Amino acid sequence: MTKYARSGMAAAVAAIALSLPAGLAGQSAAGFGVGLVPAKFSGDVPDDMSHRFGISFGGWLEFPLNETFDVMPGLAYTSKGYKRSDDDEEITLKLNYLEIPVLISVPVMGQPGSRTIHLFGGPNIALEAGCTLEFEDEFGSGSNDCGDDDDRRKLDLGVIAGAGVRFPAGDRFLGFVNAGANIGFVNIDEDEGDTLKNQAFFVSVGLVIPMGG
Repeated sequence: MTKYARSGMAAAVAAIALSLPAGLAGQSAAGFGVGLVPAKFSGDVPDDMSHRFGISFGGWLEFPLNETFDVMPGLAYTSKGYKRSDDDEEITLKLNYLEIPVLISVPVMGQPGSRTIHLFGGPNIALEAGCTLEFEDEFGSGSNDCGDDDDRRKLDLGVIAGAGVRFPAGDRFLGFVNAGANIGFVNIDEDEGDTLKNQAFFVSVGLVIPMGG
């Protein structure tokens, strides 16, 4: 287990970059969410590469910048990677990241405290917290840790963007459903023989807790 894996597991109360919703018109808030993450690489990829379905979970804080915009720093534990398969073998790469997004959100429809629709986006920092390669063929299945010396970069920089719906969930909480994209800009192939960048989408759900007016 890498040092990023240890810190990532210890911090896995983190926020789902993939689940950050939007503001409460002047109120601070805290929240948490979980999401489904279809992910693969973009760039110089083989034809048989397909999306691997991972998960993301965590929590965030939310602060108003003004009457319209909110800033939402978060911390998320997110599982990405890819899947490859042919007639004889299936290979799955599981790349887990501790992600630190800082997003800006803006409401585009509805009233605070009722059903609202929001847009959000901003930069995202991702630190590798674990890597596993799984394989299955006619002779059986197994898995290997990618190790610290694998030729890949452990730091990814990118953006998150999407839209969400927020709605009342009881007297105290707000629920949300979000969808969007989590795109990496860094070529994680350290040898740079190929271009391989993280590309993920997400659908997430969770709760928001307002913290004053």
